[in-house]
Amino acid sequence: LYNNNITILPNEISRLISLKELQLDNNEIITIPNNIGNLKNLTKLDLNNNKIEKIPIEIEKLINLETLKIS
Repeated sequence: LYNNNITILPNEISRLISLKELQLDNNEIITIPNNIGNLKNLTKLDLNNNKIEKIPIEIEKLINLETLKIS
């Protein structure tokens, strides 16, 4: 989903509980939904080159996360 001018990450993303990698770099995302913490199997999250203003505390629940890219 990288480089697609995505502006909103829908809350429904939390239903993808088997997701291991999520590459959302080079978009226009401003906020990350709080329920991102439900993605317990996520090992890689790439949010580089977006317009994110705040990281939700729930990101701490991503217990298998090995790589987090935010700029």
